[in-house]
Amino acid sequence: MDCDLETDKLMKVLFEEGTYEKYEDNPEFLGYINKLGSMTIEQLHKEKKLLDDEMASIDGQMRQLASNHYKTFIHTADTSRTIHKDICSIENDLAMFLQETPKLQTACQKFIETSAEIRERRRRNNLILSNNAEILQILEIPQFLNACIRSELYEEALLIPAFVKRLASKHGDIKLINSISEDVEKSWWELMRHLLKHLTTDISLPKCLLIVGYLRRMNVFSEVELRLKFLQARGSWLDSLLSAIPTENKSNHLNSTIDVTRVNIFSIATQYKAVFTDDEVITRQNDLKNSIFHSWLNYRINEFLIVVKDDLPKCPSNSLDSLLGQCMYFGQSFGRIGADFRGLVVNFFVETVENNFDMTMRKVDEHFSLNMRKFILPKINSVSNMNLMADSNSEKQFLTPPMSLLEYYPLTVYCNSILTAFNDLRYCTLIGCVGRVTSILQTSLLSVSKALSVYFEKENITWLEKEKETFLRMCSCFSDNLIPFLQRCLFAIFEPETMAKCLNVSASYFVDEVS
Repeated sequence: MDCDLETDKLMKVLFEEGTYEKYEDNPEFLGYINKLGSMTIEQLHKEKKLLDDEMASIDGQMRQLASNHYKTFIHTADTSRTIHKDICSIENDLAMFLQETPKLQTACQKFIETSAEIRERRRRNNLILSNNAEILQILEIPQFLNACIRSELYEEALLIPAFVKRLASKHGDIKLINSISEDVEKSWWELMRHLLKHLTTDISLPKCLLIVGYLRRMNVFSEVELRLKFLQARGSWLDSLLSAIPTENKSNHLNSTIDVTRVNIFSIATQYKAVFTDDEVITRQNDLKNSIFHSWLNYRINEFLIVVKDDLPKCPSNSLDSLLGQCMYFGQSFGRIGADFRGLVVNFFVETVENNFDMTMRKVDEHFSLNMRKFILPKINSVSNMNLMADSNSEKQFLTPPMSLLEYYPLTVYCNSILTAFNDLRYCTLIGCVGRVTSILQTSLLSVSKALSVYFEKENITWLEKEKETFLRMCSCFSDNLIPFLQRCLFAIFEPETMAKCLNVSASYFVDEVS
């Protein structure tokens, strides 16, 4: 430590302040200083000359060296400049490299991430490839379900959605599974439409039970909704059958409508009772569910009655009795399912018969009035007229028109027209018609009486006594022969015994009252 202090003091004496620090680390410098410290004064005086001589020698050697090796120095200088230039270029490139290094690092990191993703995708692809058969089966589930629906393999079709539902609950985070689930749901509704479409066709009871069973397993409709859908579908099928019946001939149309409606509504009712048994019905919904079928049945019967009401007036009279018999059989057979509608349908027949008779009688009255305008009293001798009247009163001629009518053309035509109307009436004799038929006949007879009165007032001014007697005999023929004959015909159509039984009176009493 003391040596170092002494050395520092010596350095400050020998050198200017701050100039010796650059020699501190040179071991030769410190060794030379120590050597100087060990010299005598004479040696120190000589040391300077020795140093100068050595300096001159070294300088000469340097010059000699430079002279001998100047090319080397020049090459060295050029090389140094080149190296310096290259080092500067390297420094610039290094600076640029350092500047671009973060980008390179980012790109490398991105490359690493992309490579990881590619490796993951490759792993997944390999996994998919190794499980290709199973994945393909899952992907084809919607197509398989549609194929089952088209092939009517409904049992298998009902199992597929349940499997997909379980699959979606476990792997709902996978988009592909969700897509398959959505496609299967669409096919599920298509399956429901297929099943309902079967109910709109002519299907047997066993198949009907199967279809409704499938709909129940789908759990789409409640029990009430299922009943409504069933009746709606079967009603559509019935409507298609009814709409296919030709409408040109109203009698044939009504006849076919009766047959189709009777057979198929009874078939639908049988299917309904078999499919929806009472033990499947919840107690508190009994009234609602039972009313569904009866409301539908009431609707179908009302639709049938509308057809009857529309077609009957356009049917010929000779077909009414056959149509009435079919309707009565129809109503009676439906009594077994609580829908006997005979009391409703008979009113339409009564109304039709009455309207047909009324229309006929109006034409008869008009024709009689027209004949009276052109009528000329015949010249009849009283003897022949008496004989004719006698013949008409014979018991053998009970339902034969009075022969006396032949002398009076308007009365003859009138009688024949009424008999034609009575014959039409006999095709479908209904007790309910008797009141209005009798009233219409009375109105017609009053119209005839009025026409005779008008004829008398118009023509009697120019008549002779004989012509007046002839007209009087014509009036007597009308009142004494024609009217009783028409009454007998009316009794032949509406038998007094039957009418009395309906009114709960004796036949003789009934005849006395109406005579």
